[in-house]
Amino acid sequence: MAETQKLGILLVDKPCGLTSFGVVSRLRRLIGEKKIGHTGTLDPFAEGLLAICVGKATAAVQFMDTYDKTYQVRVLFGAATDTMDLTGTLTGSHDFSSQELSQLAATGFIPLRQAVQDLTGEQLQVPPMYSAVKVEGQPLYALARAGQTIERQPRPIVIHRAILDGIDCRTKTEPGGPRLSCDLTLEVSKGTYIRVIADELGQKLGWFAHAERLVRTRVGPFDLSQAVTLQALEDRFDELAEALRQKGLDPSDRSTRRLVQDQLWQELSESGQVHSLTEALSGFPILRLSSDQVKKLVHGQQLTLDQAQILTQSAPEVRPQNGLRLALHGPDGLAGMGHLETMPDGTPPHYRIVTERIFIHHEHLLSE
Repeated sequence: MAETQKLGILLVDKPCGLTSFGVVSRLRRLIGEKKIGHTGTLDPFAEGLLAICVGKATAAVQFMDTYDKTYQVRVLFGAATDTMDLTGTLTGSHDFSSQELSQLAATGFIPLRQAVQDLTGEQLQVPPMYSAVKVEGQPLYALARAGQTIERQPRPIVIHRAILDGIDCRTKTEPGGPRLSCDLTLEVSKGTYIRVIADELGQKLGWFAHAERLVRTRVGPFDLSQAVTLQALEDRFDELAEALRQKGLDPSDRSTRRLVQDQLWQELSESGQVHSLTEALSGFPILRLSSDQVKKLVHGQQLTLDQAQILTQSAPEVRPQNGLRLALHGPDGLAGMGHLETMPDGTPPHYRIVTERIFIHHEHLLSE
């Protein structure tokens, strides 16, 4: 029996309590493909959109990893933790009095609203100790669990949008009180730790804080509404296995299991839940090339374009600059990814197309 080729982007709604690697591990079992990678790790306590690249589509991970991401976070004030989320150990606290909370409510929570408004813009962020960032080959979280704290270099990030979605304020006399929390929608650049934003918000206001709930809702062109739950995939896998069992086949048998995995993948593909590389890379500007130009790139030959050519062949129209990354499209669609390199002494300016990845070998997007 011929093996079904599995290639594409699967969007999964990661549940709370499972690591991103745990999602990948389960998917390998469900669809029978070892070559799987995800874009952008989610903390175990976090939920939401995990874009999974399957098969040769893993070539897109390095590009999708650069996308901006959107999160919804609930920030609980009154307690800071070492992990900056609800799973950590208390490191600082602030006891809200009913009078303090009532006064904040009466004035419309102006300090909180101003602090959220001030979040946006370019800034430097120090990665938390409980993170997967590696220092001399060691992940920071491993050092943190061993009781070590080391100096970390701040990283440039951008908070594009910070929206205050709601405030939950309850005095001691109200159910669940005293409590002060807020819900935020944050659109951020690659490498931004939302937990750090929650912690710093608490520090700035003098109340201490941590991330109580975190949901990723968007990665580049993909939205959480497009995702399938891991439970739904597992339930469907079991249904397909049971149907074959009813026909006298043993789902524990390797060939039968492969049949179930292929059927599940086919259903996902036919229902539009497997997304193409073209869609996955639609967040980059397109540079449209002729068939001959694409063949030059495929064969490793130099291709240069002047500024006017790039302006007319790009969509949306982009102003050429050194290092600008583009999705390279031929007459039949996506051919690869590359960036511009300024050619010296060009009048008018010329740019070499530096290919970073060619996709047409496995997507057959170029006619022979």
